[in-house]
Amino acid sequence: MLALKQEEDVCANFLHMTSYENRMSRTARQFLSADLGNRYHLSTPEAYNGLDTSVLIGGFSCRALPAIHNLELQATAAACEMFDASHAELRLVSGVHATLSTIAALTQAGDAVYSIAPEDGGHFATKQVAESLGRTSHYIAWDNERLNIDLGGCAKKFQDISPSMVFLDHGTPLFNLPVRELKALLPKNCILVYDASHTLGLIAGRAFQRPLLEGADVLQGNTHKTFPGPQKAMVLFKDREVGRKYSNTVSMGLVSSQHTHHTIALCITILEMQRYGKEYVQQMLTNARSLGTELVKSGIGLVTYQGVFTTSHELLISSGWEDSHLAAADRLFRSNISVNGRIAFSRPTLRVGVQELTRRGMGMVEMKQIASLLATVITNPSKTGQVADQVKSLAADFPDVHFSFDTPSYDAGQR
Repeated sequence: MLALKQEEDVCANFLHMTSYENRMSRTARQFLSADLGNRYHLSTPEAYNGLDTSVLIGGFSCRALPAIHNLELQATAAACEMFDASHAELRLVSGVHATLSTIAALTQAGDAVYSIAPEDGGHFATKQVAESLGRTSHYIAWDNERLNIDLGGCAKKFQDISPSMVFLDHGTPLFNLPVRELKALLPKNCILVYDASHTLGLIAGRAFQRPLLEGADVLQGNTHKTFPGPQKAMVLFKDREVGRKYSNTVSMGLVSSQHTHHTIALCITILEMQRYGKEYVQQMLTNARSLGTELVKSGIGLVTYQGVFTTSHELLISSGWEDSHLAAADRLFRSNISVNGRIAFSRPTLRVGVQELTRRGMGMVEMKQIASLLATVITNPSKTGQVADQVKSLAADFPDVHFSFDTPSYDAGQR
């Protein structure tokens, strides 16, 4: 137990700039350890009419949890409004669980499922999930100069092997994907899935693209990156009937316990995002542009297209180290700065995100300071660890969670 507490204390002294993490509000987080987390919360919001004391699923009855059902109804309506959806499914317990459920529920054995290759920014698990379900896995064509989908190359691939599903699982989303144009290339019955695990918060804040309005049939993603909730997932649908059939399939074998404590935390976060999401996202984008500009001034190279390094919350550092990107990442870890070293767009990069820094209330002043810290450690191995005290001091100055029910009023733009 002592070791775990020490690990938690170490984490508190870090600047967490990995693109796959965020910080929940105290309001949401308090329910993760509540006794309600030990109780099963079953079925869908539509199955609860607000009066029943029990829930009936296929002849199996269990006690209803009315307060959670009502919270879920509010959150589901808010999610549909934020994401332009007709139906929302909140029971999935992780992003990969959502991917497995979506492929299983909406395709058949032998169907061709296209996704993004990992070296182009796609998720490593999608191919394995599709093939384990008896589908054939294929990669869409990618243009590493434009940092986006190669529509002409996709058209040729689709002529050779017709897709039943195209799954856009992009993990380094610097720019919008051409959803509308891609949809026009697909067969009539092909399902287009936009996995927004990295950009779900941006979409909720109406500051990125709007996939369901642009032609995607399904919008899904985990809920702990730019969307600052628990490690869970949601799946949203343009067509209500498709969504209901999906939820029925999920009910019959793809989920049992939806992790009640995580459901409560997710619902609270959805309502926080409905109220404060636009302000949070605008500050996040401002911070990303500010950090990128300051890094370039410091001589750090970024992945760009036509001079633009991002329109999202992520930056990809492409040069500045004399050894390797993984060695530079390790130096940053030892300096209390957490990033990701990975291959993206077929080149070695450090992937950084500003979502958690923003959620903690940091603004442009801090981005300038952080850019200096990053540049120092990346370019000069002899400085490894020497900036750790500065990082600890900066982290200690921002203990709260902003843009939430904890501290709803904040103007990072003045910092």
